[in-house]
Amino acid sequence: MPHRKHLPAIAAVILCLSLSSCTTYSCGTPSGGHCYGTVSWGKGDLGETDLRAFLTNVTPVELNKGNLVINNELWLTQEPTSNCAGGSCWTEVGVTSGACASGSDTRYFWAENVVTAVGPSYLCRDLGAVDPQEFGQPTMLLIARESASVFDVIVETCTRYGSGPPPTCARRVLSAQSGLNLMQPNVATIGMEVGGSSGASAPQATFTGNWHSDPFFAGAWVNSPGSQRVETPVKASWTVNPTVQTEGGTWVTSCCQ
Repeated sequence: MPHRKHLPAIAAVILCLSLSSCTTYSCGTPSGGHCYGTVSWGKGDLGETDLRAFLTNVTPVELNKGNLVINNELWLTQEPTSNCAGGSCWTEVGVTSGACASGSDTRYFWAENVVTAVGPSYLCRDLGAVDPQEFGQPTMLLIARESASVFDVIVETCTRYGSGPPPTCARRVLSAQSGLNLMQPNVATIGMEVGGSSGASAPQATFTGNWHSDPFFAGAWVNSPGSQRVETPVKASWTVNPTVQTEGGTWVTSCCQ
């Protein structure tokens, strides 16, 4: 008969095996080592000397964080650098289950790991729950440098940048500012992040309307396939390559079956 101290672990295994969404994997801890299904562009890929803004349309889907976290998101990053923990400074915005200690439902969030005028800063901020009518509808994510030390972080639900059928739900604007932020971004990234070891799941989400700004905010659609990083258990790929005549291509993510 199993020793009493082993019973919780045995019960957890039985529960895991009984859930169709339960998968085990090795995707780190709260402090790092996460798994990704992303595509990134450096300034050179985008033909930019000053990466001031990046925009994408994501379709929120119901995320299950498992035992840690799962996100679909947009990042602007400065890398490599010794100024920030982990060798990169970044600001991110997107859809999460588990980020910012926000519980297990699906929510909007933004976070940063940057150097400010008063020293290094890490923060994570909850922007509220995804409304039921917003699932499967385009939501615009934007990070834009407003000045030398201020970045605007914007979520516009039920909004599509570019062409396509109009959303069928009411628009909401959720915004924040990353202030005293001295980051000089040289990489833009879209896609999925998973942390933990079991239980996360997400149906397919899409990233479309991928757009970058130039110093005058004239901007252009992404037309390069970028650098892909796809790690088990995340599934991610281009279904419409941005090298063809499209509005920035279509990147899809899902997890973890």
